[in-house]
Amino acid sequence: MKHCKQCGQENKDQKFCVNCGAKLDDSSQPQGNAGGKQPKKPMTKKQKLAAVVASGVAILFIALYFIGAHFTSHERLVKNFESAVNDTDAKKLAKTLNFQDVDEKIGAADVKGFLEYLKENPDEAGSMIESLHEQSGLISGKGKQTSNKEELMEMFFPSGEAPLVMIEEGNGFLFFDTYKLTVEPSYVTLKTNVEGTKLYAGEKEIAEAESDDYTYEYGPLVPGLHTFQAVSETDFIDLSKEEEIAVMSAEKDVDLSLDATYIGFDVPFEGELDSRVVYNDETIDFNIFDEEGFGPIALDESSSIAVEIDFPWGTMTSAEHPLDRREIPVSFEVDKKLQKSLEEALQDHVDLYLASWQKNDVAKLGHLSDSLQETYQYEIESDNESAGNGYGYDKQVISMLLDTDNVQVDFTEGDYYLSTIIKENVATGFYDKYDDADREESEYNEELKYTFLYDKKDWVVYDKNTSYSDLISPAELAVSSDLITLGSAKTGKRANAEVSSESNNDADSDEAEEVTLDYVYQMVEAINDNDYELVAPYIKSRSDFEKTQTELVDHLNDSEMTQEVIAASITDVKEKDGKWIVTTDETIKLIYESGEEETEDYEWEYTVEKDGDSLVLSGIE
Repeated sequence: MKHCKQCGQENKDQKFCVNCGAKLDDSSQPQGNAGGKQPKKPMTKKQKLAAVVASGVAILFIALYFIGAHFTSHERLVKNFESAVNDTDAKKLAKTLNFQDVDEKIGAADVKGFLEYLKENPDEAGSMIESLHEQSGLISGKGKQTSNKEELMEMFFPSGEAPLVMIEEGNGFLFFDTYKLTVEPSYVTLKTNVEGTKLYAGEKEIAEAESDDYTYEYGPLVPGLHTFQAVSETDFIDLSKEEEIAVMSAEKDVDLSLDATYIGFDVPFEGELDSRVVYNDETIDFNIFDEEGFGPIALDESSSIAVEIDFPWGTMTSAEHPLDRREIPVSFEVDKKLQKSLEEALQDHVDLYLASWQKNDVAKLGHLSDSLQETYQYEIESDNESAGNGYGYDKQVISMLLDTDNVQVDFTEGDYYLSTIIKENVATGFYDKYDDADREESEYNEELKYTFLYDKKDWVVYDKNTSYSDLISPAELAVSSDLITLGSAKTGKRANAEVSSESNNDADSDEAEEVTLDYVYQMVEAINDNDYELVAPYIKSRSDFEKTQTELVDHLNDSEMTQEVIAASITDVKEKDGKWIVTTDETIKLIYESGEEETEDYEWEYTVEKDGDSLVLSGIE
């Protein structure tokens, strides 16, 4: 054996030291007893330092191994999960969990619903923790767990009603195996029914509905309790719906449809009109003719709805209706202004009808419907024929009531029509005109549906028919007439009409009445047309009366004023010195160039005399 002089290493027959590489020679052989043990050479400081460092590194590696094994162990993950669940520690749980197959980090806010669910369902929480311990045991016992989710679910949650938290292998760290807890992500499909509705997950706005049939998929979510809300805010109503649901599966549908609808209005006409909706006494700028439906809004019987419409004659407001249906009927109420207009139209109609009845001439009733014209024509001709056979008729309109709450408006072929119920109180009499000792009138009431036509700027009666409806809100109208007699010269107030004088020549007296009434109507036509010849046949030629009436026609035409006969009736006829003094009551509408109107009542005494075979007017007072 050779001993190295440098390090003391024993070598066999080598030429160089196997430890330090120094050259060996024969003198390196040990002295003395060849079979004896050679003493060790003491270690140098360098050798001692190297030995300490080597020992420290070994210890460090051992410590790191145990530390790494601890921090990467599946047992530690399971304990952290169990601790976080028991302590309801969202931050700690969020650091523990990962989504399966989704590269998205889970935060503390994401697991709050998961913790709430487990808190409310402690049995499921216990089963979940137990499943993790058993999965960990499988890894420890077999070295590798099954990664088949279906097998794990069958093993730990055969009912399939709880989410499975799995232990999955990670990417590894150095020479350590790593693990992670994963949960299958959930996705919800939110549905709502009102365009513009905002959707919320908790307090976070996540979407806005782009249509009235809108769906939105939201996720990934950690399974658990989640709150979703739909909010729709408009100028007149706020609607919302909130749902707290347990999302425990991969997919979940959530219906956030609002209890809302769009309201339509049953309006029996169309037109380019401005309108507004009155909702719970609040006026809202919404045109029912331009827009499809009013809403979104919730049906509620305690709420009320009506509409305002700007018609050519003014604004009308429909009757209030409870908000209990999707189609609201529109019927109007009569305000004071409209009531006055209808009252004037009815009075004009009564006066015009009675004048036509007395004159046996329906020419002035041309604005009426065909059916009403035919009815009036038959009635007037029949009554006048009977009067010519020795009978007399009395007629008088005593009063009228108008239903202000049952008004319908129609728009047909460019014209507006308004209908409502009128209750007439009328007196009539039929008797032998040569022996009227037993003459008396009988009264009757009749409900009629009157239809009015809007003629440029005024209402006129257009039609009327029998009605079987009762008045809902009757309003008394200032509409009435004198007692008008057909077939006799007797006219005047009902029950007080007296004949001022009797003529021995009934035919001439009747003719004097007729020519006087003809003059009244033709004089107005002559003024309106600036044509004196229209009235000339009724005036005595070359009389002072002719001169004054000629000048009157010219003067009124120059002023551009027109007139309209509302009513004209004979109140008295006297024969004096071969002439007749005919007294009239006339109601004339004066229409000025400015468009202003006024109605005047006149009482005139006309002088009627014979001119050849005809009767003409020769004076007026």
